[in-house]
Amino acid sequence: MSNVRPQYNFRMHTRRHLLLFASIAIIPTFAQAAEESPVQVVERFHTAFMKQRWLALTEFLHPEDLANAQQALLSQFSDDNRTTRKQIEELYGDGMTVAKLKGVSPEEWINPILAAMNRSLDRSGLKVMALDVLGSIEEGELRHVLYRWQSEAPQMRMSQVEVRTLRQYKGAWRLLSPMDLQISLAGMQRASQR
Repeated sequence: MSNVRPQYNFRMHTRRHLLLFASIAIIPTFAQAAEESPVQVVERFHTAFMKQRWLALTEFLHPEDLANAQQALLSQFSDDNRTTRKQIEELYGDGMTVAKLKGVSPEEWINPILAAMNRSLDRSGLKVMALDVLGSIEEGELRHVLYRWQSEAPQMRMSQVEVRTLRQYKGAWRLLSPMDLQISLAGMQRASQR
């Protein structure tokens, strides 16, 4: 038996290290390729919308946009206003106050509002039947996805073009508040000021 130790092969180990570093450098590229595009996010939101309607929005909303909407709306409300108290109790249950609402998570705050939007949608009898993405536009850090949706209501069919705006959050595209939600929030604000 020989006591000769194998010599360190610098060239072979250097190649291994270079391959290792190259594979590590490629991993983020594969991860980025696997991320959903803004168009895919909008398509997935609308698939979820078909089942859950507006309640599907919670999963897709940009967290910072949602937190800002909560803070902006609640800063306009006061527990001294009877209309506001009544409106909050109708949405969130007896005993809920503006002060308590400021302490709940944005998701807990928005879900009753989205459920109310669903009830309104149910009353109208409107059903979204199809969605066709027409394209997307870059604007700085924002992406605007243009799409046509087909819907039906009793004695009526509609075809409408709309835009969903997205911004990245922790490497994923998230929806900014759609106009329907902004209109509902503005309505709540007007009602609270009576």
